[in-house]
Amino acid sequence: MRRRAGFKYPALFLNSPRRDHSPVVHWNLTGCNMTSSLLRLPAVMSATGLTRSTLYLRIKQRLMTPPVKLGERCAAWPAHEVAAINTARIAGKSEAEIRELVTQLEQQRTANA
Repeated sequence: MRRRAGFKYPALFLNSPRRDHSPVVHWNLTGCNMTSSLLRLPAVMSATGLTRSTLYLRIKQRLMTPPVKLGERCAAWPAHEVAAINTARIAGKSEAEIRELVTQLEQQRTANA
């Protein structure tokens, strides 16, 4: 199979809405008016400015929520959780306050399940 000059991405990602070609999963929750979106790893890395290893280190340190498993080899983060943690960082919250926020977000996640 010949490749065209300048071809970088498979046809699957050519119509991706995101510039970095990472898919964003949208879920319309039945029975409520809330639409929640899930961000895959490249989108979370872009939103937080962290590398993959630093992101998983922050999860281990309880400074970031763990991803939601979508399948055996597929995980994503709720967009509102990433936004809340970014807002706390921008506001200059301490690591203890961010850990408390992460705990609250995880409790909300299990309460809504």
